[in-house]
Amino acid sequence: MERRRAAGILTLAAACAWSACAIYDKSLLLAAPSEGDEAGTADGGGADGAIEAGRRDAGCQIFAPPPPPAKDDASGNVDVVFAMSAFRLVPGGTASVNHPGAPVPMDIDQRCTCPGPPSCTSPAAKPDCDTDGGGDDATGDLWATFAALAPSQFNDDSLNTGLRLGYNGTLIRLRNYNGAKNDTQVTLIAYESPGTVGVETKMAASPKYDGTDVWTVNPTSLVAGTGADAGAGCEGNDTICLPLIYDTNAYVSNGVVVAHISLTVTAGDVNTRLRVALSDVVLVAPLIFDGKSYRVDEGQFAGRWALPDFLGALQSVPDPLDGTQGLCGASSTYGNVKQMACEKRDVVSAQAKDNMGAECDALSVTVSFSAVEAHLGPIFQPPPPAQRCGAGYSDRCP
Repeated sequence: MERRRAAGILTLAAACAWSACAIYDKSLLLAAPSEGDEAGTADGGGADGAIEAGRRDAGCQIFAPPPPPAKDDASGNVDVVFAMSAFRLVPGGTASVNHPGAPVPMDIDQRCTCPGPPSCTSPAAKPDCDTDGGGDDATGDLWATFAALAPSQFNDDSLNTGLRLGYNGTLIRLRNYNGAKNDTQVTLIAYESPGTVGVETKMAASPKYDGTDVWTVNPTSLVAGTGADAGAGCEGNDTICLPLIYDTNAYVSNGVVVAHISLTVTAGDVNTRLRVALSDVVLVAPLIFDGKSYRVDEGQFAGRWALPDFLGALQSVPDPLDGTQGLCGASSTYGNVKQMACEKRDVVSAQAKDNMGAECDALSVTVSFSAVEAHLGPIFQPPPPAQRCGAGYSDRCP
């Protein structure tokens, strides 16, 4: 049987005029046809969605993002920056105006675990099974458990606190885009942001999410790193703010941006900044254009959270049973969290080692998000997250 909860295929909404509404609606992940089937399109009330040709693995059809389009629809040169306005790690629940829908786990290792074998050697007696379509999201299960035990720290509302107050941010920039429904090659750039302008003096402004917000840029997202000129503005200044994280082979298929990058999202508030650092990420972002500006609704990204990074990041979180210490070191709560996380390892941290017999050393993650237009601001290096077990603290699974 497929894993612990079902993840249905997102359905297409009715089509509408390009100039007035969504380029593409919620059909982000569609089942790939089994061997012998031909690639085609899915019809859902008049809007076409791509179905990626793919193989059937162990009796299930793998969920995948739409494939590249055959050709460009137009010529143009759109350059737009988005600021993430909300995200969701915890599965379940419903969407709201300021809250994206629950993530639909994507397959990231080309394997349907259960009844098929896992893509890496699991340390657990029984491997962590995938959701329908080979979906990978071991972190979602863990976070749901944590949120039930300590909602003040682990539910999605708490994780979005810093984002709402302007003290954390993730910026996505789309360049060389023709502005149409299909573009065979675009550039997608990702930046970490310590927050909106003002965060430098601990006076960050709560974002309006109306296209006018200006977000600072963390130099860790730039080629120059910490050597970048502090305070230099990044808007229109690619010489100083040359990005470190980008995909020049991203594309737009039927209005959906698909890119492969690394990505870091900072969750929590100004005192508890949990860095979710993911490798080998596939990002799927449906663009919506209202005639004046773009936004992303019900976007998703999925990747791999290496266990040492996961365990090390937890030290910024106060122990829910003893606020005087962090989730690290000798904390008994941390010991239980570590055991659960180590037993949930379901992927390797490097995609190149998938299905090669390597030991599982990472947790799969699928995150849903929404984003609106924004502006790049000055470079600012924030203080590190709380290091409740010391600056040199690290840990790993046995």
